[in-house]
Amino acid sequence: MPSQRTPSEQVAAFIASVVDYLALHPELLRLDSLGFGVLEKNMTTEALFAYKRDFTEHLRQAGSRIDEGLQLEEGRGVKILMRTYALARGLWQSTQHDKETLKLDLAPGLMLTPDVFSEELREALTEYWWGALPGNPSSA
Repeated sequence: MPSQRTPSEQVAAFIASVVDYLALHPELLRLDSLGFGVLEKNMTTEALFAYKRDFTEHLRQAGSRIDEGLQLEEGRGVKILMRTYALARGLWQSTQHDKETLKLDLAPGLMLTPDVFSEELREALTEYWWGALPGNPSSA
């Protein structure tokens, strides 16, 4: 059943759910940071293949739902999801510092800190998703 919400409302709800979920489950991004360099290197070839196959299928399904729900061209939803992931991962990594670094007397604008992660992610995803919606000149 199609959503009764506008694309803008759907995007706002999606962004809120992603940001809120990550704020409540910070262990996911800590685990993700171990993914390629540690976890995947220690998996059997069969287990890694099954994981990548299953992940890709779920990603395609989610992307198709985004394409349908926001009336995007086929395949655009997957790209948007991958970029959403990259933004979340990159911002999270940019906000993680050791205790000694956090003690440095730097202007707040020069260093992202863990306490601003959710705010920065919400703002970055909002700017990105709005730009990706149909009708925006930069969405092509």
